Amino acid sequence: MLSAVRHLTSDARVDARGFLRKTLACGEQRAASVLAEARSQNLSERTLRRAFRDLGGHARKAGFGAGAAWMWRLPSEAKPDPPAPTIGTQPFASLPGHRLDPCQLCHRIRDVALVEVAPKTAIDLCQECYETGKAAAWAGSTGS
Repeated sequence: MLSAVRHLTSDARVDARGFLRKTLACGEQRAASVLAEARSQNLSERTLRRAFRDLGGHARKAGFGAGAAWMWRLPSEAKPDPPAPTIGTQPFASLPGHRLDPCQLCHRIRDVALVEVAPKTAIDLCQECYETGKAAAWAGSTGS
């Protein structure tokens, strides 16, 4: 269950980065406006702030007193999405430990193999999860 949550979190952050790139493409915007637009698109504030940090966003306070507002902008060249781990490059049939068991990502009982998704971290994956990149997304979201 936790792996499914991590996968969804990763997708949400990718969506948030895309939203920020699009919204801030024309330059600096009021943070309150960006957050309100994100809420209307079902993006959480916390995920948006994490995505803003991932992209190397800059925040500054404009003005003084009651009329002050936080402004957000992205650097002139935003950081690209981090590269996916190199999981899924080896043919599935050549992986060790094949057996009929539940896949640790999709939880369906299938032919699974033991796949190293990070140093000293291996999980049982079916061929579909291995080849479609779900394992790479899961490994990336765990901070590996």
